[in-house]
Amino acid sequence: MFLAIRSKFRYEYKAELERHASAVCTAGKSDCGGLSILFVAVMRANEIPARSLYGRWAQSAKPGDKADGAAYYQWHVKAEFFATGVGWVPIDMAGAIVHDKSFVGLEFFGKDKGDFITFHIDPNLTVDTKVSGQQTLVGLQRPAYWVRGLGTFDQHKEVEDWKVK
Repeated sequence: MFLAIRSKFRYEYKAELERHASAVCTAGKSDCGGLSILFVAVMRANEIPARSLYGRWAQSAKPGDKADGAAYYQWHVKAEFFATGVGWVPIDMAGAIVHDKSFVGLEFFGKDKGDFITFHIDPNLTVDTKVSGQQTLVGLQRPAYWVRGLGTFDQHKEVEDWKVK
C-alpha cells in the first residue's frame, strides 16, 4: 500500500485542505496529514493496526521558511503500522513522494532517524478547554486557546516560533 500511494498520489500543501481519506482519494493529492490519514485508513480497513503521528521536526524553524504563503514552523505528520513480531513500523508518505528518488522507493518505509517529536496520535484530538467545554482539534501542533468574556480580538497579535536546543 505504501508503494501504491507513493506512485499514484502527489504532495500538495494548502492550509485549508480537506484531509479525510475519501477527499484525498478524490483529489489524488494532499499534504503530510492527508497522505498519512489515507495510509492509516487503508491499513485499518485491512485490519492492520495503524496510527498517524502529529508533531514537529526536531529542528528549529528557519526564518523565511513558508508553506502556502505562511510561516512554517516544522509541523509534520507521519504514520506507523503494527507488524506482529516486529512492532510499530514508521512510514513517511510525504517524504516518500517528495524526497525519495530511488528506484525502489522505500527510503521512507521502516526507517526513522529519530528527528521527529510526536505530540499526539491520530487526528481529531478532543480536549477539555475548562472554558468552552470539550473541543476537537484536527491536530495539536501549535498552541490553541479559548476565551470567555466581553471584548474583541481586533488588536490581537500572535507570535509563534519553534526553537530546538
